[in-house]
Parts: sequence; C-alpha cells; structure tokens
Amino acid sequence: MKLITKYNRINILLIVVVFLLSSVTLNYFVKRTLISELDEVLVEIKDRADHYTQTEQKIPFNSSLDDYQISYKQVSDFTRKDQFTTVSRKIEEKNKIQNYRELSYSTTVNGKPYLVKIEKPIEGMRHMVANITNLSIATILLVILFLVLVNRFVLARLWKPFYKSLEVMDHFQLNNQTELNFPLTTTEEFNYMNRILKRSTQKAGEDYIALKEFTENASHELQTPLAIIGSKLDLLIQDEKLSEKQEVKIRSAYAALKRMSHLNQSLLLSAKIGNQQFTATNTISFKQKINEKLDQFKELWEDRLLIKASIDESFLVMNKDLNETLINNLLSNATKHNVSGGYIDIKLLPGELSIKNSGPEKALDPKKLFQRFYKSEQNSQGNGLGLSIIKQICDTSGISIHYFFSENTHTFILSWEYKKMADLHKKNQTNLHINPDSTYSIAS
Repeated sequence: MKLITKYNRINILLIVVVFLLSSVTLNYFVKRTLISELDEVLVEIKDRADHYTQTEQKIPFNSSLDDYQISYKQVSDFTRKDQFTTVSRKIEEKNKIQNYRELSYSTTVNGKPYLVKIEKPIEGMRHMVANITNLSIATILLVILFLVLVNRFVLARLWKPFYKSLEVMDHFQLNNQTELNFPLTTTEEFNYMNRILKRSTQKAGEDYIALKEFTENASHELQTPLAIIGSKLDLLIQDEKLSEKQEVKIRSAYAALKRMSHLNQSLLLSAKIGNQQFTATNTISFKQKINEKLDQFKELWEDRLLIKASIDESFLVMNKDLNETLINNLLSNATKHNVSGGYIDIKLLPGELSIKNSGPEKALDPKKLFQRFYKSEQNSQGNGLGLSIIKQICDTSGISIHYFFSENTHTFILSWEYKKMADLHKKNQTNLHINPDSTYSIAS
C-alpha cells in the first residue's frame, strides 16, 4: 500500500469519526434547545389559559388554539406541579403515530380542582433534526471528496521528488560508477534524504572498488605460489630416490594443495558473483547446455550410475559463464553425493529444471543448505561452497531454487519465467551464445 493511500485512509477515517461525533452532538443539543423553546411556549399558553379562567371564572371549551390542544379534567382534591413530558398518540385519520410535547398541571376554577393538559405536536422539530442530520452527512461526503481530490493531486505532487529519488536508486549499480543525480526540491526532508543516499552510495562504490581490487589481486597473488608449490611437488614425486614413506607424504601434501587451490577458486568466484562482476548476459539454450554436460559426464557415470534424462527446449537470459558453472555444479553435486548403483534423473521443461539423485538416507538441513561451508557430513571431501555458489547464481539470474527429500531421493528444482525468456529469445536469436570461452567447474 502506498504511503499516500495509507494517509488518505487514516485521514478520511478520522474525518468520518469526527463528523459523526459532531453530528450526534449537534443533533442532541439542537433537540434539547428546540424542546426547551417549546416548553417556554407551553408555559406562555398556560399563563394565558389561567388568566382566562381566573377572569371569566369558567373553563374554556376543549378546542384547538392554533396547533395547541388544551384539555380540562375535573378531579377530586388533586394537586400537581408543572410537569413536562413527551407522549405519543395514534392519529386515526392519518393512521400514524405522532409525538406531542405535553405540559400538565393542576388549577382551580370556581373552587373546583382541574387537571389541565396543554399539548403541541413536535413533528416539525423531528423534521428539523432530520434535515440537520442529512446536512451533516452531505457535508461529510463533500469534505471527503474534497480531501481525496486534494490529496490525489497536491500530495502526489509533494511526494514526486521522493519517488524520483527512489527511481534513481533503483537504477544504481555498484559496477557502474556514474554519479547519481537526485532531483532538486524545496522540501528540506527530501534534500536531507538525497544527501544521505548520495553519501551512502559513494561509500558503497568505494568499498566495492576496494573489494574488487582485493579479489583480483588475491587471485593473482595466491595462484602463483600455489602453482609453484604444485610444480615443485610434481618434481619431487618424479624423483626415483624417494622412499615409499616420503612419496606417501608428498602425495598427501599434493592432495591438500589441490584442495587449497580449489577452495581459493571457489571463494574468488563467490566474491565475484557477490560483487556483480558477471553483468554480461546472453540468451542461452538450456537444452543444448545440458546435452553438452551429459556428454562430458558420460565416462564418469558409466558402469556406476543410471542416468535418466528428459530434455525439452528451454531458454534463459543469464551470464554464460555462470550458466556453465550452475549446470556443472548441479551435476557434480548429484554425482559426488550419490551411492554406488544409484541414479540421476534430469528433467528439463520450459521454465523448470529438476535434478533428482539417490543419496544418503538423510535430508539436508534446509536452514543451512545454501550457507557457505555447510557439509551434511563433516568428513566430506568437498569444501562446502558448491550449493552456496549455486544459490548465488540463481539469485543473480532471477532463478528460484528449491530442495526436497523423499524416500532417499534428493531433488533440486530450478524455475524461472519462461514466457518472458522465450520472448527475449525470439527478439535476440542472432545473439545466441552457447560455447563460452572460459568456465568455472566447482562443486561441493
């Protein structure tokens, strides 16, 4: 919900509550005022009637004086002070109930006690109260309509610089070091926000450059000594003068070196993905890529695993190097964490890739599955970065990934918006790239 919409709802709600309370209050006081005025009129009629009876010493006929009704009823030894009440009577001629304001009191005429009642219909007051209520409701609706129009145009214009600033931030990229141009505004709060955003993005850009330089330098600085150590170990292994015990130790050191080199490549790749250094994208045929990988893994799987594959055409717009790494890691993960005589089931549909494999009789921890250095078994030979890199690639490429476990079967499902990708493929068929020049092959 937009801020303006939320503000309008709260504002309108408050206005409605205030107007309803004020209408009820106004209705109450108007009714009280009108009744008080009517009571005063009844008292004046009483004074006129008493003056007539005292002067003429007789009771006037029970008749209607204007719209007032006066009645006299002889009682025995009756004394009553002035009493005002509201009564309802049915009018037979009109077949409806009508309210009256009544003043009753006792008086004497020729020494005889009488009960006197003076009544006046209050139908006109009811209509007046109804008119006031209707006027209040109409006022509420007009005020609400006015506020909605004001908020729609005035507030929308006031918040326009805010949304422009958000639009500028939405196009901000760490790997693009162009200066951000926020809109000029006369609102101090928005100017303050723009200064904070500009300072923060500049700091983030500086940190990004520093981290990028570190990863590039670390790649060169670490790979060189590792390569030198590897070559020295190769020469030592080839030395015929080595004893069997020395050869075992050297081969153990060589294996550790390979794992260190492998870990270094994985960490650098993870850092590069996090730094958004794989920005170039192409329309890639997942079908062709997977078929290529099936050929590459064929010898590794032969006589060890049963491979099932159902491959339909499916396209995805993403970085070609990351695509190569993604497929390679998924298949390597399904191969390494399998059992002898097991199987791998690969199914590619438009917008979805499913890879199932037999494996350990225990599900992976869904909370830690894609964390760095997570291993289902502590003695695993992997470095625990394969699934983490897969998740990073998926997040970067707009792919959703889910993991399921059932009956000793581990399943990874990747899904994406195929229709959108297919439309892009139709527009860019001439830009289809399949065989990348450089790839990463890293698995957990």
